[in-house]
Amino acid sequence: MEKIKLMIIEDSVTMRNFLFQAFASDQEIEIISYASNGKLAIPRIKFYQPDIIILDYEMPLMNGIETIREIKKLNVPSKIIMFSAHTQEGATVTLQALKEGAVDFVPKPNLSISNQNQLVDYIKNELIPKVKEIAYGNKIIQKRQEIPPIEKKIVEKTAIHQIQVAGIGISTGGPVLLYEMFRKLSRIKKNLFIVQHMPPLFTAKLAETLNEISVNPVVEAKDGEEVKEGYVYVAAGGYHLRVVSINNKKFIKLGDDPPKNNCKPSVDYLFESLLEAYGKNVLAIIMTGMGSDGYEGIKKVYEMGGYTISQSPETCTIYGMPKKPIEENLVREILTPEEIIKRLEEALN
Repeated sequence: MEKIKLMIIEDSVTMRNFLFQAFASDQEIEIISYASNGKLAIPRIKFYQPDIIILDYEMPLMNGIETIREIKKLNVPSKIIMFSAHTQEGATVTLQALKEGAVDFVPKPNLSISNQNQLVDYIKNELIPKVKEIAYGNKIIQKRQEIPPIEKKIVEKTAIHQIQVAGIGISTGGPVLLYEMFRKLSRIKKNLFIVQHMPPLFTAKLAETLNEISVNPVVEAKDGEEVKEGYVYVAAGGYHLRVVSINNKKFIKLGDDPPKNNCKPSVDYLFESLLEAYGKNVLAIIMTGMGSDGYEGIKKVYEMGGYTISQSPETCTIYGMPKKPIEENLVREILTPEEIIKRLEEALN
């Protein structure tokens, strides 16, 4: 089996060593080159054309954002994963990097952790799975024309107009796609809840970024807050998002239960809670991302008679989360992001 070609761009010698240790233990990945800054990296990327690039932001001579811009000029097939500081500034930079062309990110571990094995384990658990999913996902993307066409079901307008609330579950490729969608989404009267797999600080920055370009108010969900008409709520990183109904009013409840599907927030939690709070009049949308979070939730929505939609495989950055719902015919429609925008406008007005 051909190995995944990996390049590391990181100015910290200590962090590079931890990365080397972690990746050296994996038989499917080969580190073909590294660099301490973007300026040194560019000619090496042009020569080696790695499948995946692990990219730091804070570097001398050429920072991470500048490096992404130069990589794009090379027209190489390399996919970029940002290795970002888990700080407010890191969240801002990461979202900018995703807009510029990075496909995903992983927050850096804290170097103050005394146990070096913990640092290596963190990289193994958080970074290596993403490298593999994106590398293999990219190969799937190259074979998209081989995916058999799936007959779309005719939309029943009455069903769409019965919708009281919508939820979106999204992961890899999500921030940029949401940004593009919210620039085009017109004003809605009902509520939209979003689970985007991101850690704390990053979800707050995502909500802030979407709010700046949206005609609809977008906020990070806060525990105990009453749901306001026409608002869009982004699940807070590190908590599960639930909506509860009390005296005919809806309130947000942030849960600290263990991760589900290794995710916290979990799409399953959101979809299941929307069913409990609104009954079957729920629109559940599963979009690009690795893993299977959202499968159980969308299955329950479908079985209860709710409206389920999947993003089309050919438009996904990673065709992971929508795959099983599509294969098991748990979605009533398979739509492009542009078509999903129209459905949301139809359902939420």
